[in-house]
Amino acid sequence: MKINKKKLEFPKELKAKCDRYLSRKTLEITYLNGYLIKFAGTNISSISPHKIILKSAEKEVVILYYGEYLYDEELYFINNTKNGCSFQKLRELVVNYF
Repeated sequence: MKINKKKLEFPKELKAKCDRYLSRKTLEITYLNGYLIKFAGTNISSISPHKIILKSAEKEVVILYYGEYLYDEELYFINNTKNGCSFQKLRELVVNYF
């Protein structure tokens, strides 16, 4: 079975928003592109979400963002896909956590 992997470009608007509202002197932010994975000969596909990695000296958090591939484009997931939150809530969590 052939697997096709298409790189999804990280949204520039989201990167600018994160740089503006989440940046701290002691916080390193890394952006990783997501992927659309299709299995040839089937109607099955999978999404590897965009990842925003927030890292300080003691702590590290991974934020998952699916964008247009999720029913609500404004949901962000912290470390897993169980609890989504808005960007405003994410911003509050980052301020309190880091």
